[in-house]
Amino acid sequence: MPYYIGMKSVTITCLAACILTGFAGCASSRGPSDTAGLERAENSVRSAPQEARKAETPRDSIAMLIGQDAIMWSQIRPLIAEASSPVLEEISLDHTLHVQCAAAGITASAADIAAEERRLTDRLSTAANADAATSGELLTRLRSGRGLGPRRYQALLERNALLRKMVAGEISVTPEQLQQARDVRYGPKYRGRVLICRTEREASTARTEILASNDPRSKLAELAAASPATASIYPSGMVEPISAADPTYPAALRTVVAKMKPGELSPIIALDRTLAIFMLEEVIPGTTPSGTDRDLETEVRAANERMAMDRKAQQLLSMSGVNVLDVDLRWAWDRRGDR
Repeated sequence: MPYYIGMKSVTITCLAACILTGFAGCASSRGPSDTAGLERAENSVRSAPQEARKAETPRDSIAMLIGQDAIMWSQIRPLIAEASSPVLEEISLDHTLHVQCAAAGITASAADIAAEERRLTDRLSTAANADAATSGELLTRLRSGRGLGPRRYQALLERNALLRKMVAGEISVTPEQLQQARDVRYGPKYRGRVLICRTEREASTARTEILASNDPRSKLAELAAASPATASIYPSGMVEPISAADPTYPAALRTVVAKMKPGELSPIIALDRTLAIFMLEEVIPGTTPSGTDRDLETEVRAANERMAMDRKAQQLLSMSGVNVLDVDLRWAWDRRGDR
């Protein structure tokens, strides 16, 4: 399923729409560097102690020891179940995806899966402007932060490979999309600070305080740092330069920002389930186009592919016909949209 980072509403997640969307040769071409991450994941599973793997079968086996006291799986299982909604979605999506792919004769080879890992690493490297060594560290941190152990990570790569093949015939680039990409890359950008508020009253009070301050910029930054909404999909604080043509940002925000002058404070802007106040600090002039439309077309095609994969994942999940019987798992499943 997609993860979203930053102000973008579609998404680096586009780290980056979907770096982790329902995230997507021959075996003889498989080199050691091509599949290093996948092989590490597989080896990690295979190298688990025999005793631990045997203990997975009994209904109430010992799961861990605290000092000399045994903690049973029956004590842990209900708590894990309540936090399991992402895993339930992945299992449901994987099952339906494999059924559909089997019917269509679609398979993912080792080379396909290795290619997905390279795509993920390359996108992390590009998003962070990092070298190859640093991108490996970024991947490790991303996996750790998302709880992607060897099994979930391997499933993620295979899922993306299959989704990519399923949507391969649907991807195209229109002249309008290409022009929009030119505008986003070469047009003016707007840099500033945003404060995210949860209610109209909260936003109105904050805006009044900012306007009444001797240093509105510092006041907005102070409120943003203390805002509970800093962890939301649209976090408060300094935002990267925004293009008024970039559809991955909320349209309401782009419309307002494009009409502002440096130093101005916006009216209250309604976003998806939140409200925003924006202070424009700088307008970055547009630049003369460089490169070719072929480069832009490649980027637009890749973005369209990611969005098509995400739509396909959502479609498959909606048709999976899930009926969660376990009471603790059902609690997590019913609240998965609240994350």
